[in-house]
Amino acid sequence: MIAGYYRLKDILQQIDRNKTTLIRWEEAGLIPKALRDSRGWRCYSKEQVDEIIRRVQDTNYFHETVGDQINFEGHVLDSHPNHA
Repeated sequence: MIAGYYRLKDILQQIDRNKTTLIRWEEAGLIPKALRDSRGWRCYSKEQVDEIIRRVQDTNYFHETVGDQINFEGHVLDSHPNHA
């Protein structure tokens, strides 16, 4: 563990979601990508934890979005994909 950083479980306790959900949000770009320690475990800075919690609260766990969703990097995610 990197000193001064938070682990995945520290965030999960604060947002009441499971590990799979948080990883899915990260992969979708909805939350910042975690750094990795020497074991490959995710670790987050205090700023990242605060940002994740803020985004979760502001969007009611990403359920309340207006129009297209914007991911953490500012890219628009198509909320209405065309199914061929």
